[in-house]
Amino acid sequence: MGILFLIVFMLVIGAWFGFIAGYSRGYSKGVRDSRSDNCRRDWTDIALYFNLGGGICLLVAAGTALHALHFVMTSVRTTGTIVELVEKGRDGEGAARFSPRFTFRDTLGNEHVITASVATSPAPNRVGDQVPVLYRPDDPKEAKIDRFPDVWGLPFVTGILGGLAVIVGQVLPFWPRICSALRATWT
Repeated sequence: MGILFLIVFMLVIGAWFGFIAGYSRGYSKGVRDSRSDNCRRDWTDIALYFNLGGGICLLVAAGTALHALHFVMTSVRTTGTIVELVEKGRDGEGAARFSPRFTFRDTLGNEHVITASVATSPAPNRVGDQVPVLYRPDDPKEAKIDRFPDVWGLPFVTGILGGLAVIVGQVLPFWPRICSALRATWT
């Protein structure tokens, strides 16, 4: 039921953004027709792409946030133990990134070993550390360590990127005016 709601929600939001993009394209065409200012037209075209990209990022953020919220609300909380730190490559500075492998017992007493999907440098935990774990009783193999990056990292990052892109997209059509006003103030 939750997945069906998520799909319908994404389609409705996608149709809404498609309407906005069509309106924006019509608006930018009207600006092009009413002015021969190539600079203004270029900024408006670039703004359209920022708004579309930002809108897509915000859609991804909304979808993944709903998925994460559903996961948190339907999960059981327990405590797990870090049994290994798995190296998952290197960051830009050459330092190793580690993803914790943890074990926990579900409500039936079955033990599960899971490797976290988020790798960090340095590792936030050590082997033997106790960590809070979230898991769905119907699918314990999808368990996550109950910390912000593991549960909310993707919605947070895509939301920030999408929000910034939309802000830039809203400012860009006015950028030539802003620059002209600043030049007039400074001279």
